[in-house]
Amino acid sequence: MPGGFTKAEGLVTGLQRLRAVVEKVAVPVVAIGGITTDNVREVFRTGARYAAVVSAIHQAEDIAETYQELSATAGIPPSFLEHGPSDGDPA
Repeated sequence: MPGGFTKAEGLVTGLQRLRAVVEKVAVPVVAIGGITTDNVREVFRTGARYAAVVSAIHQAEDIAETYQELSATAGIPPSFLEHGPSDGDPA
């Protein structure tokens, strides 16, 4: 993922490296950096449990609309957005 607003000097690792980390650790993985509506679904397909989206929200003209688009694209069910995770939700 490209370095973005939070850490311009950050290490760019990409989806392949993220997937490798997910496969090697026994804890939930949080992806951060360069996550947008264009790639959020692929980020979750790596097995990452969470995505910390900063720049896409911070730079959005309409934060609520961008948040809804990210959530829908990622396949996050409306029940999660309203009530938090439950046994059947992916988070």
